[in-house]
Amino acid sequence: MARTAEIYEHLDFDGWHLDQLGDRGEVYDHGGHRVDLPAGYKDFLEKLKARFPDKKHALNAVDQYGQREILSSGTDFAYSEVWNRNQYADLAAVLQENAAYGNGAVNSVLAAYVNYGAREGNFNTPAVLLADAVIFAFGGSHLELGEHMLSSEYFPDASLTMDPELTRALKEYYDFMVAYQNLLRGGGEPQISSLSSQDLDIGYWPPLHGQVAAVGKKIEERQILHLLNFDGTTSLEWKDRTRIQSEPKVFSDFQLDLEASGPVSKLWFASPDFKGGAPISLDFDQSQGKITFKVPYLHYWSMIVIEQ
Repeated sequence: MARTAEIYEHLDFDGWHLDQLGDRGEVYDHGGHRVDLPAGYKDFLEKLKARFPDKKHALNAVDQYGQREILSSGTDFAYSEVWNRNQYADLAAVLQENAAYGNGAVNSVLAAYVNYGAREGNFNTPAVLLADAVIFAFGGSHLELGEHMLSSEYFPDASLTMDPELTRALKEYYDFMVAYQNLLRGGGEPQISSLSSQDLDIGYWPPLHGQVAAVGKKIEERQILHLLNFDGTTSLEWKDRTRIQSEPKVFSDFQLDLEASGPVSKLWFASPDFKGGAPISLDFDQSQGKITFKVPYLHYWSMIVIEQ
């Protein structure tokens, strides 16, 4: 604590990011007594916050180790380095766990290294965009960009590069995440109404091969519906070590039928893959407890907002 105070006295840091090594099984102190690391994290973070109340603090929960205790300490955000949870559904599960552990009061950053283990060449664009689409749609942020894009836990490693397509697309994705942060990271409760389509194979989360996975939540009088496209993809594993992930199919002007319990005043659509993420108002018909409308575009990820 004294050394930290000395640093803050001379350098205007916003706060402190702490790291750990994950679950190492039974561990002991010098005297041979068993140490409860997660309880220690909580105790340490609480004392840190009390000593430096105006600073921000976060502790990396490696593979979620100790995350419940970390987030019960009042830390400022959830930080999870994802290692052994390999499916796209696992990325969403980590974000849902963090929301539960933090009582909905903290947002999450995931350190999740796409194309991990590849040593040269380019990142695989479909793998990166699908991972970001899932993370962003579930309200998280992805620690992946700095002086270069991260492919491993060794941050100076610049073995892989972004090609022009990925460089352009990522700008759109991060603009989208910021532009719609109130809908993506503004709380709300998971909720999805019955939906169907004659134009594409649509199901509910978690994703299946050959399907579009629908995810929904409600924020006040808005229902947000995310369409995450796994139709045409090679794998449901986000890490894509061998860079085999393929682009999903593109769908245009397809019809959706969505159950609607009350009158709908407005319906609109936006996607980071389409027209710079600009919101587009949609026409719809409402009758017999459902609304019918056409979605302009779906490649990786599209968002539909129903206002009542």
